[in-house]
Amino acid sequence: MPQYTTHTKDALSPFARRWRSEFWNIYKCFSRFLNLNVLYCVKWVPPPLHLIKINVDAAWNPSKASIAVVARDHRGFVLKAWSKHLDASDPMIAEATAIWWGLELAIQKGDLVENQ
Repeated sequence: MPQYTTHTKDALSPFARRWRSEFWNIYKCFSRFLNLNVLYCVKWVPPPLHLIKINVDAAWNPSKASIAVVARDHRGFVLKAWSKHLDASDPMIAEATAIWWGLELAIQKGDLVENQ
């Protein structure tokens, strides 16, 4: 049977104390996002037969953003996917850029567009 040792706060090394302190500071900053209730569940709905649906999304943090576009057929098969990094000053800019890029691709291909 393994032996477990309980360490008190005083037994922690200076490095461990700094790490714990930084962890709790970060946790406190983000904890307000951890308790979000899901209000609804988004379910992907396929397009009608012979049409292609293009979905777009964006991910953002203060230093960078990424956007993605996915084209799927009526069976849900991914036909093509695009993604790229960009500079965006806030998440709404990133999301709007993703929608714009999805629309550009849809116009080129004549596909159906839906935003998440």
